[in-house]
Amino acid sequence: MKKITFMLSLVLVSLGYSQSTLGYYTEATVTETVATQNLNGDGVTINSTFADSGTDGGNQVIEVVGNTGGVSNYQGYFNYPGSPNQDLSSYSYYHFSMKSSSPQPTIIRFEDATGQQANFDPTTYGFSYDGNWHTMVIPFTDISSQNSSFDFTDVNNIFFVKSTPGDAGSVVPETYIFYIDHVYFSTSSDVLSTENFEITKFNLYPNPAKSELNISTNSALDIIQFYSVLGQEVLVVRPTENSSTINISNLKSGLYLIKLTVGSNTISTKFIKE
Repeated sequence: MKKITFMLSLVLVSLGYSQSTLGYYTEATVTETVATQNLNGDGVTINSTFADSGTDGGNQVIEVVGNTGGVSNYQGYFNYPGSPNQDLSSYSYYHFSMKSSSPQPTIIRFEDATGQQANFDPTTYGFSYDGNWHTMVIPFTDISSQNSSFDFTDVNNIFFVKSTPGDAGSVVPETYIFYIDHVYFSTSSDVLSTENFEITKFNLYPNPAKSELNISTNSALDIIQFYSVLGQEVLVVRPTENSSTINISNLKSGLYLIKLTVGSNTISTKFIKE
């Protein structure tokens, strides 16, 4: 069963961890598990023990299914009770995996105790509504860039599914289905090692980059895809080794999304072309 409501203590040195991790919903080994949290939903039914291998090497995931019409929001979220709420100031990245073929989109929302928010379109981080698992990493710098008043020391709600504001009336509940897994926070962008997910460590440098971008991983990648902020695929590389030096001189200056794929699993990150 997923470890949601109790602490897990590990000796970091003996296990060789290079990062600190706070698990919210994962069966992977983390350095700490959130002590107490609520799993809430509005307009949806949430099953936190749905049978699926997910992306964390376990056998359970969160299933979110719309269950009624006429609501102002369809949403599922983690709520951290207490005063202060969850202190995430010692972490730098939010990791989670999601699967859906819903015809209605969702957003990801962070909300602190005073109501300050940051909202994200998961497709910006490599997600597709294609019925496959996608693993995403959101840097905290993206949250603070969107809302400089966001208080990481007092986080109240983390929405993993939320209907797009103003669009709840168009949601068809029985098709609004999402699956969530491998939710945790970390001090590094490295993905925790699991049995099912083969990309456990990668380096990308320099960032920003002008003419060449270096990508190295601990596993051989099937494909590296570059996308513009408009979602257009602008460059595809099929590496033959774990390390690749990619010529990006023909790309226009700006922000790009990079998707690294092994089999049916992907991880996404961003870089800036100068």
